[in-house]
Amino acid sequence: MKLKNTLYKIITGNTKTPLVSGVAWSIVFDKDLSSQIYSKIGIEKQFIISKNNKKYLVTHLQNT
Repeated sequence: MKLKNTLYKIITGNTKTPLVSGVAWSIVFDKDLSSQIYSKIGIEKQFIISKNNKKYLVTHLQNT
């Protein structure tokens, strides 16, 4: 249950730092776009996902 609460806070921007935009909200709740992300994350640091002629550049941020 804690994971769901944390994910909900991040998606709604209820965090100390506003991290989520409206575009991120759309991607998270779109099964096709989110599956594209999950298929590429960890493989590529930067990639493009697309749907309905809209393209989104996704950058995988890493702690240094």
